[in-house]
Amino acid sequence: MSDKRHPLLSRAACFALAVAAVLLLFTHRVAESQNDISRLVAVESLALRGHFYVDDSPEAQRIVEAGGHRVHYLIDMVYNKRDGHFYSSKPPVLTLILAAVPALLHALGLRFTLTGPGSALPLVLLTWVFIGWASAGAFYAFRRKAGDLIERPMVADLVTVLALGGTLFLSYSVTVNHHTPTAAAILGAFCLLGMPQAARQVSDRRAALAGFLMGLAAVIDIGPGFIYSIAFGLYILFYLRSWRTLVFFGLGSIPPLALHCAMQYSIWGSILPVQMIKGTKDYPLSYWHNRAGSDTWHIARTRYWLLTLFSMRGLFVLSPVLLVGVAGLAADVAEGLRGRRDPERAGRAFVALTVLFGIVFLVCYIGLATPTNFGGDCYGMRYYVGFMPLLAFYALRAWSRWSASRAFRLAFCVLGAISLLYAVLGMPYTWAEMDALTHPLIELLKPLRGF
Repeated sequence: MSDKRHPLLSRAACFALAVAAVLLLFTHRVAESQNDISRLVAVESLALRGHFYVDDSPEAQRIVEAGGHRVHYLIDMVYNKRDGHFYSSKPPVLTLILAAVPALLHALGLRFTLTGPGSALPLVLLTWVFIGWASAGAFYAFRRKAGDLIERPMVADLVTVLALGGTLFLSYSVTVNHHTPTAAAILGAFCLLGMPQAARQVSDRRAALAGFLMGLAAVIDIGPGFIYSIAFGLYILFYLRSWRTLVFFGLGSIPPLALHCAMQYSIWGSILPVQMIKGTKDYPLSYWHNRAGSDTWHIARTRYWLLTLFSMRGLFVLSPVLLVGVAGLAADVAEGLRGRRDPERAGRAFVALTVLFGIVFLVCYIGLATPTNFGGDCYGMRYYVGFMPLLAFYALRAWSRWSASRAFRLAFCVLGAISLLYAVLGMPYTWAEMDALTHPLIELLKPLRGF
């Protein structure tokens, strides 16, 4: 089936439907971690009770024994001194989006829970409709670009599966989280701005839609969302050299940003994320006064950043196909520097440097400024999911550049197969403490723990 047919009938669309079906099969039936429970408690409170605070949730009221101390069961819970209520620490816009369908079902008289007994079906539908389909949309965009670069459809399918499917973007697409919607939005904006082909012009409509996606990304996951909003804005200003495009990009970002500001200010009296507001975790029986597990790890900064890349949790150990992406990224930069008078090469280099800017910033910030806990009880480095599809695109670019070499094809397929294996393995273990896993493939990695 040709990629040149109507988008709704294209091979890329069929590919995305197949991905959505696979994600449905693997979607988590139970809320398993503090991360997703915190989000779901907020969604349930908003959908069923009509308010953001979570005081009346059973999970918020539970007190447990941990490390010899009595603490609140719900770790990601924060206290608001303005109104005396407890809230989830998650930013409000994604919570509002996720609550839309449950609120409608509740208004129609359906009774359900997202965290208690009998939550499997509502949880699966919520996750699949909002998270799974966002990821399927990213696979659609990626597969379309693969069709532009690779002539044979079957090969384009395979490269998409190995390059994008071989990352933790796939692993996290089966559970409620903020990383995969952000990554999908960033990839969508990247494509809308014509960056895969280093287009010199972008229509007003596409610029505005890209801005909307980046505004949404920034309020869902401030790390990658914010830095790539800046990076794409600089790309428009210095490569496209179009104030008009930049204005439409900015205008498109206003609705999600304004919604975040309005909601956040109404609750907290500040538009800053909760994590930047002092004192929200200072309350009786707060877990953060008596931390346990990975939250007690203290790893030297001089090696922590390196462990986030090369260790049993490392980006390039669990997804070695992304090393090919690094090579493709470097090749575009090098070609552009060598052929600066060639507009096409220079354009590709500018795009690659834009992507690299975001990656380096995030690795430095996460490695040097955030807690040294690898994101807590989770599979791999979830904080890097935001840029994984972009790096996967450069693995695709590398295939289009070097696939004439049999050695390259073999190396790509081997690295891609290993990556896909670990990505699929991570789907049921998304919120597990990796040190506690006894799966043979995880046991193989434990000598690489690194601390």
